[in-house]
Amino acid sequence: PTVEIESPVPTVSLDSLYGYLDQEMDRLTDGTVVYDEYDTGAAGFYPINWSGDVNDLTLAPDSRESPFSGNTCLRITYQPAKKRGWVGVTWAYPNLSGGNWGERRGRVLVGATELTGWIRGKLGGEQVRIEVGGINEKGRSNSDQPNRDTLDLLKNSPKLLKLTTSWQPFKIEIPPGSNLTGVIGGLSIFFDAGKNRKGATVYLDDVRYNNADKNMLRLIRSYRATGKNEDKSLRNAAFLYDNALTLLSYLAKGDTENAKRAKILADTLVWQQNHDRSYRDGRWRNAYLAVPVDLLADDSARLPGWWQIPVDDQGKPNGSAPVWVEDRYQISTDTGNMAWTVISLLAAHRKFSVPGQDKPYLRAALQGAEWIEQNCRVNETADNPDVLVGQGGGYSGGFDGWEDVGSEGGPKRLLWRSTEHNIDLYVAFMQLADLTGDRAWLERARHARSFVLKMYDPQEGHFLAGASDLDGSLNRDVAPLDVQTWSVLAMGHDPEFRRSIGWQVDTALPAPILWLDANVRELEQDPACDGIWGYRFSREGRGIWSEGTAQVAAVYNFLGRKEQAEQIISYLSATVFVAKSNPGNDLAMGMYAACPNKAETGFHREIGDWSGQWTYPRRLHIGATSWYLLARQGVNPFWMKLFAKSP
Repeated sequence: PTVEIESPVPTVSLDSLYGYLDQEMDRLTDGTVVYDEYDTGAAGFYPINWSGDVNDLTLAPDSRESPFSGNTCLRITYQPAKKRGWVGVTWAYPNLSGGNWGERRGRVLVGATELTGWIRGKLGGEQVRIEVGGINEKGRSNSDQPNRDTLDLLKNSPKLLKLTTSWQPFKIEIPPGSNLTGVIGGLSIFFDAGKNRKGATVYLDDVRYNNADKNMLRLIRSYRATGKNEDKSLRNAAFLYDNALTLLSYLAKGDTENAKRAKILADTLVWQQNHDRSYRDGRWRNAYLAVPVDLLADDSARLPGWWQIPVDDQGKPNGSAPVWVEDRYQISTDTGNMAWTVISLLAAHRKFSVPGQDKPYLRAALQGAEWIEQNCRVNETADNPDVLVGQGGGYSGGFDGWEDVGSEGGPKRLLWRSTEHNIDLYVAFMQLADLTGDRAWLERARHARSFVLKMYDPQEGHFLAGASDLDGSLNRDVAPLDVQTWSVLAMGHDPEFRRSIGWQVDTALPAPILWLDANVRELEQDPACDGIWGYRFSREGRGIWSEGTAQVAAVYNFLGRKEQAEQIISYLSATVFVAKSNPGNDLAMGMYAACPNKAETGFHREIGDWSGQWTYPRRLHIGATSWYLLARQGVNPFWMKLFAKSP
């Protein structure tokens, strides 16, 4: 059905939306970080080398006392009590439990010409000495450790600073010709009791070297998270699916700069697959740490998480060192996320591969797809108790949990099967069959398609979410949007799909799309969303889900219903959905994941000890932004510009 728009809605430019993706992609490429934000995970140096009266100094890396930027700053408190009369701490590399005094080689900082940062005192009058380099330097150390800091203690370092209560910049310049191939001491700060007789409290923020590199491998954080505790698991998480989708949106733009960005994302996905901290079997995790990959320093893919300060029974810090905590879902592996990564890498292969040369994207896609085939395939075999029965075929959900053996015995296979996941796999396997000529992938595509078609409910006119864990019983509790939109985008070309849902292409819209308009569209125009309408995540959901609303627009474009597509896109262009990612910058506009406050999916999740409603937050989101960009340009991300062949 056509929805009339009473007045035109402003349309944000494509360039400004791509500007938001660019800004998010480049946010940590300005140089090696010493400190920027408590939970970014971006630090290239760590406060591990302590000297002097070490018990007189405490660090609070999560202080919210008027940070210079962002949500947090670093508070350092000195309370002189011991006999030496001084104390120092060095942010060193790599992160060793007892500090790095020359045991290991330092970090490469080639290209850096200065270290800059911001500092202030709590009361004013505090005096500190800062310096860089010089760890285990010959003539300054009696250590017999094998590695010396390649950056000698500079002539203009140490630098004595007398502080005020206002933030003030500091800079240490690195002379041309300095050896930056193994810097151990990224920053040292010293306190002298004689200059701070009553102690001192100082704050640091935005400390980094200027060795900018826009070509560094990296993934993009999915959400522009806040400093609220509820966002702690989102602050540094680059979700696999979101980044695969963003790769496709960059390819859709088609110009050289966006293709370059797509290639960086593709190269990073390959690197992550080959450098997992525990596996070398082709799988990817659901999320990675959203920081640049230092090819000379990082030997394994880093996973997202946050620092948690241990507390006592009253909820107060107990003095123990912060503990790095990971999110169970983020470190696990879902089949659908894997499938989207395969699809995106195959698109990159078609764009960038050169005949006769190495094919890293195709190889990585094959490895990922083969892992799914070997570990997640479900064969309906009645005499095999280890194989699911009921609604047979398809592929199961993936694997859940940490790789640690421990009491759980490693990750557990997720036995439920998702219609959405199998839609994704159908496309991934079809494209692999086309690119490799291996007909085994055609059989696997049919296997995934078979399950999808069994999930169609002809009485209701929509696809079901999937099948449950053990007995294959159908999940009728929640009817999601994406299995309706994705089924049409992925299989709309396929005669078998059309026959199965009774779709007469020339005379009507497919039943799942008609069902969406009748059951999932927000008919009541919420005043909190400026009267804008959109689509929920599911029949049972609440709130407008931007990503899904853009998916509906993409379907209408795919079906040649341009007027309906443009109406939906116009609504999504409104300011209630699109906002400046930085104040005053009209060239970077991101899309919120939800309106008004969150989008409830209708699904209940249990992850470890946590259980609750799965929701999308009202945060700027690269996934929602990418779906909007694809829909606006009339691109079907499953196939891009390919001719889709039926199995």
